[in-house]
Amino acid sequence: MFSPAALHLIAAGLERYPYGGHVKFSMHMGAMICLISGLGAAWIMATLGKMMHIPRKSMALAIIYLLAIGAGSLARDIA
Repeated sequence: MFSPAALHLIAAGLERYPYGGHVKFSMHMGAMICLISGLGAAWIMATLGKMMHIPRKSMALAIIYLLAIGAGSLARDIA
C-alpha cells in the first residue's frame, strides 16, 4: 500500500523524479493519503475516547473544525 509513496520519496531524494514541481506525477498518492487520514481519525476517536473518556461528539466536532480549516484554505487557493 505504501510502496508507491516510498518509491516516490526515494526518487525525489535522489533528484531522479520531479516530486514537487509537477502535480501529475503525485496524483496517485491522493487516494492513499485520504484513506490513511480517515483511518487515523477513526483510530484517534476510538483510542482517545476510551482512554480519556472524551465524548465522541466533542472529538467529531474537533475533527470537523480541522476539516473546515483545510477546506477554507483550499477555497482561498481556488479563488
